[in-house]
Amino acid sequence: GKPVRVLKNIFTSAITYIRLDDTHRQIVVGSHYGEIKVYDVLSGLMTHQLEGHSKELGEISFLGYGDGDSTVISVAWDKYIKVHKDEKVDEGLRQGHTATSLRSKGRCHDKDITCADYHHKLGLIATGAQDKQVKLFDYETLREKYCWPDAH
Repeated sequence: GKPVRVLKNIFTSAITYIRLDDTHRQIVVGSHYGEIKVYDVLSGLMTHQLEGHSKELGEISFLGYGDGDSTVISVAWDKYIKVHKDEKVDEGLRQGHTATSLRSKGRCHDKDITCADYHHKLGLIATGAQDKQVKLFDYETLREKYCWPDAH
């Protein structure tokens, strides 16, 4: 019943998505302003910050963890999917810089992406948006594989 750890004032905006990594040692947190930070669960310290999404339109709607690949997948209202390497910060990044994404794809939908999911074994990222479509993207290339209903 008692909290193990409380992290306060992580962002200046609302927290919109939260995810534990597969080892349950890190917690990945996304904000209304498209920010993404990674914290150590035991110490409560921020280990690194990932390249975010648009501050105006980038509310994080999904964070996924890429299992053995040690990646974090972020999806936001700015219609972008990003795959980030989940690594500890180097000295340059500690100076306030942000780790960039490995790959990203914009304009994945015509309207805000409001939800998503990831399946590691199939290598698929599923997204749903306000355009009333569900799309499947290949994890490695971020190419669209399927769309329902078919918009093409």
